[in-house]
Amino acid sequence: MSNNGNGADTLNGNPVAINQVNLTVTTPATPTPAGNYTIVYQICEKLNPSNCDPATVYITVTAPAIVAVDNDFSIECSSSSTLGNILQNDLLNGLVFSSDKVNLSLVSGGNQNINLDTTTGVISVINSGLTVGQYTLEYQICEKLNPANCSTANITITVNDLTAPVIPTLADVKGECSATVIAPTHLIIGQVL
Repeated sequence: MSNNGNGADTLNGNPVAINQVNLTVTTPATPTPAGNYTIVYQICEKLNPSNCDPATVYITVTAPAIVAVDNDFSIECSSSSTLGNILQNDLLNGLVFSSDKVNLSLVSGGNQNINLDTTTGVISVINSGLTVGQYTLEYQICEKLNPANCSTANITITVNDLTAPVIPTLADVKGECSATVIAPTHLIIGQVL
């Protein structure tokens, strides 16, 4: 009431206090996408309820910052496992959020053995797993309330072979070698100077 964007509300030419009036919002504010909005309200004097005056507040709503953050996971080769949730480190308006606030999509790097649940953000290695190497996927999150408010990040999955190689010992080697030496049939003698 002290400043509705057009100055202070007044009663009889003086700034009004909330205990002097009844305040009614005639067009309420609700969660809204980014844009310009107006809220109309009315104040009526408590001592004289028919003494009312409407006012309009102009509000600009901006989309909150959305930040997708890169994710790194590792797994042993040829195994299947849930790696984690890629949304757990992403931020909306500076805060961690639930998956129902965004639309999640895979932009690139799809693999038949990698499953990204676009409803929950859970990423898993499925089927027979992956071969040794590094896999990079790019994903995008877009705020549901402001669908053009988006951010992308990478998911890096490093697949390691943690199985130590088996080196055979000589006792493990079985076999037999035989060789026959054949004497030369000619002898060539050369001149030495």
